This record gives sequence, structure tokens and C-alpha cells, in this order.
Amino acid sequence: MPVLHEQDSAQACGVEATGLGTRLNGLSSHLAREIVARRLSVHYRQQSALCGIRTLTFMMGFLMLLPTLGSADFVIIGGSEPQKRLVSCIAEASTGMFPETSDSQEPMTFVILEHHKFLETRAAFHAYRTRLAFSNLAIRRIYLSSRVLADRDTALWGVGHELGHFMIQDGIEGHAEFAADRIRWKARQTCGSITQ
Repeated sequence: MPVLHEQDSAQACGVEATGLGTRLNGLSSHLAREIVARRLSVHYRQQSALCGIRTLTFMMGFLMLLPTLGSADFVIIGGSEPQKRLVSCIAEASTGMFPETSDSQEPMTFVILEHHKFLETRAAFHAYRTRLAFSNLAIRRIYLSSRVLADRDTALWGVGHELGHFMIQDGIEGHAEFAADRIRWKARQTCGSITQ
């Protein structure tokens, strides 16, 4: 955008410069400057609005394409590398078994904690009946004690059970266990070579 100097902007508003001062059909030069200033600020606001609309359009397009970018359906926080590999393998084996829900665009998060930290977290969520793992369906998060990942069979039992809650979308233990059998079977086929 070209920069308007005071004299150019005054001429653009129909202001004529004479030897006796600046006149705009009887208006003072102060008023002429105010008109020019307002015109520039309106133009700036229009540019700002267009920039905001472009940014919003870009962000909406990015968010709409995000699920198709091939990112993982889960995130693993904490734990050692072998523990992460085991949880990742079990989670990948269960991919495709979950029903489509409105929040299924969000990745499922596995949080692996040392057992004493797990006990503190369990107390914070008032999940006293569990010993090694629990889920929060609302935030799509599974909390795992490091003890549940001590060996492959215990990991299949604990992680499979918690994934079963997400598969059936309720907190009833018997239903989750029924769904977990299918997850465990598929994980045994897929994760046979992974050991702690």
C-alpha cells in the first residue's frame, strides 16, 4: 500500500492548499487530517479482518485434515522403551476394534507410572478398587502401573482389559473383560516376539 503524505492525503480528500491555508469547502485543516486518519484506520481494520479470516480459514483447514495425516491413534507417556514397545504393540493390535464416536478424533493416551506415583494418581481419581491400571473414558486416557508391564501376560491382561472399556464404551468390568478377550487374542498373534 502506498504511503500517503499529509499533502497527498489532503488532495485525495479534496482539500486544496492555498497561500492562505488549507481549506476543504469551509472545513479546517484539523478536520481534514482527522478524515484522512480515519480513512487510514478503516483501511487498516479491513486488512486486519481479512488477515484474521485467512488465518481462521487456514486453521480450520488444518484441523479438518489433521485426522487424515496418518498420525498415531495413541500417545504413550512415561515408561521405559521396552514398556512403550509392548503397550504400543497391544494398542496397535486393537486398532479398528473401537466404535466411531464423536471424540474418536482425539488420540488415546497411555500414562505409564512408577507404582508409588500410580497409587497417588489412583487416589486423585478416587479409583480405589483398582490395583494396577484404570481408565478415564471421558478424557481417553489409560493409567498403568509399571508393575502391570512386568511381563507380557500381565501386560496383555491389564492393557487388554482397559482397552476393553474403550471398546464397549462403559465402565462395567464384566463387559470390559469380555471385550478384552478379543483384544488379547489379536495381540498375542501380533506381539508374540515382543518381550520385556
